Amino acid sequence: MQLMRPPLAARCPRCHYLPASATVICPRCSHDRRDIDLHPSKEKPVSVHSKTTAALLAASALFLAASASAQPASDVPENLKPGANESLAMISAAKGVQIYECRASKARAGEYEWAFVAPEAELFDAAGTKKIGKHYAGPHWESADGSRIVGYSVKERADAPREGSIPWLLLAAKSDGPEGSFSKVTSVQRLHTVGGVAPSGGCFEAQKGKQLRIGYTADYYFFAPSRPAASRDFDIGD
Repeated sequence: MQLMRPPLAARCPRCHYLPASATVICPRCSHDRRDIDLHPSKEKPVSVHSKTTAALLAASALFLAASASAQPASDVPENLKPGANESLAMISAAKGVQIYECRASKARAGEYEWAFVAPEAELFDAAGTKKIGKHYAGPHWESADGSRIVGYSVKERADAPREGSIPWLLLAAKSDGPEGSFSKVTSVQRLHTVGGVAPSGGCFEAQKGKQLRIGYTADYYFFAPSRPAASRDFDIGD
């Protein structure tokens, strides 16, 4: 910090007292008038904490903005609707593959089948134009801001209206990463699926370990706990 010696007749910058005689120590408030920064407009370094707080505030703003504009699907089956205490937070369009591997059948000895391994897809905004994250094994949904959730159980399922498409699902989810746009999500709907189904004919022992990547698209609807309505206590008197 550079210091300067102010004019002796200057008023005290703290209490604005004008001393009668030459002095640099204010006789009223004892302020040392030499400690003045010559560059008060110079930018101060931003702390890591401040940057983290700003990032979280930006993610929260994005989450709230998405919540305000998102609308639930009108064609969702009754059994795939989320709980009454959850509301739609955001919608994401997905495009990628469902991965299958030829493995020995658990139900039929000596036979082989295409077993599901994992999804692998990019997540876009509801319009399908801006990439906002990715979807992968777990199943995980991860936002571009680093927040992610994992689906830990399938609550309900329904056959897809489009033939040859993976089923529609309602999954229970929980945060599995840092705070961000996905961290409050508690349920996920997989709707409007196209493709992604493994070959129906099974596979052979010679194909054991081989993987297939079947293209698919879907819409994912993310739900979070509803915000409680503001309440007021009214005194209506006697």
